[in-house]
Amino acid sequence: MASGSTPRERGFSYLFVLIAVAVLGSAAAFTLSVGSTMARRDSERHMRLAGQSIAQALASYAKATPLGQPTAPRRLELLLRDDRYPTLVRHLRRVPIDPLTGRDQWGVVFDPQGLIAGVHSLAEGAPIQKSAVPAMGAAEAGELKSYRDLVFTPPKVGNAQVVPVNRPGEMGSR
Repeated sequence: MASGSTPRERGFSYLFVLIAVAVLGSAAAFTLSVGSTMARRDSERHMRLAGQSIAQALASYAKATPLGQPTAPRRLELLLRDDRYPTLVRHLRRVPIDPLTGRDQWGVVFDPQGLIAGVHSLAEGAPIQKSAVPAMGAAEAGELKSYRDLVFTPPKVGNAQVVPVNRPGEMGSR
């Protein structure tokens, strides 16, 4: 043997390389998993901000309601162009994109009169953050089992607040 190593020593080198490749592969998989979780957390945070902006627009609509008219719209598009006034009134510039679905469609929760009481994400699956935070515009605090459980409702305006009672119109606006 010209190289000065025995066949037994060469076998340990091969074993060391195999172990090193396995460790590097495991580290890479762990890094991808952590990165994926961080991206999903970020998307959830942006979804909460988008839902909160729609809830604020619903509150603005309610606050600007002329006497004798409904305090909530029947369609999300009415937040973009409030037709109750002779001049253009916008409570929302555009319907925000839900970062979890990549679309500007939201699940809409209607009250018994058919008015929008709140919105929720149409994303499938369960959120990483399992608790609803009322300060973020969630309808109620509690354990979240899916993204649809996090309903964004307008903050209390004056003495009235629209409270969602059911979810008859889950797909978009009426």
